[in-house]
Amino acid sequence: MTLKELLHNYRQDLPETEVKGITQNSKEAGQGYVFFAIKGYTVDGHDFIDTVIERGAAAIITEQDLEKVYPIPVIKVADMNAALADVACRFYGNPAEKLNVIGISGTKGKTSISYLIESVLFAAKRAPAVFGTINYRLNGQKISKAPNTTPEALVLQKMI
Repeated sequence: MTLKELLHNYRQDLPETEVKGITQNSKEAGQGYVFFAIKGYTVDGHDFIDTVIERGAAAIITEQDLEKVYPIPVIKVADMNAALADVACRFYGNPAEKLNVIGISGTKGKTSISYLIESVLFAAKRAPAVFGTINYRLNGQKISKAPNTTPEALVLQKMI
């Protein structure tokens, strides 16, 4: 997928550069990556823009006006979370569109309900995946410990 195809909703004058990945973690950014410069609680992704450009990033997505001019496209968005979800969905081919997805919300009981639904799906000879508070599982096998209660859009699209 090219930069022009991936980000056409945000800017029309983008080059046909091949996009190899998308990330909000500067340590993962490399040649052909789109980097989402997110201001976090303790770390500001904007502090790593020069580093990801040195590593070959193809574009930067930001919510802020940047003081510096960069040699790659910089795209300012109004809502970083919405843009990250949209771009991740497009980059990974909208994987949830091909699946039955169940979301569980509430104050208490989400983990218990997810385990019950997983058991029912196993009994029905289905292949459930659970992305929950405790861990992430596919077909009953632990993929990883859950670093957050809810995976961020980029992580979720990649796992799906």
